[in-house]
Amino acid sequence: MQLPHFDDDVISRLKKRRAELKIQGKNDIYNFIRMEKEQIEELDLFEGDACKAQKTADLIAACNHFPRVSCHVSVYTEIEKLD
Repeated sequence: MQLPHFDDDVISRLKKRRAELKIQGKNDIYNFIRMEKEQIEELDLFEGDACKAQKTADLIAACNHFPRVSCHVSVYTEIEKLD
């Protein structure tokens, strides 16, 4: 709920809309902030709100500020040839 304008109602609507739109992936912040702008707009999370456009824009702007970090680990060792 640290995203702008998020509350329990918006989170419930997010879960429902993801199911309706058959959006794959987990319902977590990691996957949400990686959604495309168009996909977030399609979710219509602020349905019925007079400030819907501004709230959606605020949410997209916040998601764009999250770092997109990926990690991987490689391990190298020196091993003598085994005969």
